[in-house]
Amino acid sequence: MIKSFAHDTVDAVQKTKLQFVSTFVKHEGLAETMTKYVEAQSQYTKSALNTNIDALTDISLALVK
Repeated sequence: MIKSFAHDTVDAVQKTKLQFVSTFVKHEGLAETMTKYVEAQSQYTKSALNTNIDALTDISLALVK
């Protein structure tokens, strides 16, 4: 559930960035490059969040024992 909330938050921010690019960047090549960059940011951020959530879960379970 935490991962779902975190991913939804990342998606909302990235959607806003993509909307900004499609609205204000009129150069096709630059818009494509910026879109790819935003998508790469999204993948990286979700991966980092998953790793941190998993680590914190493992640590908290180890402390409870």
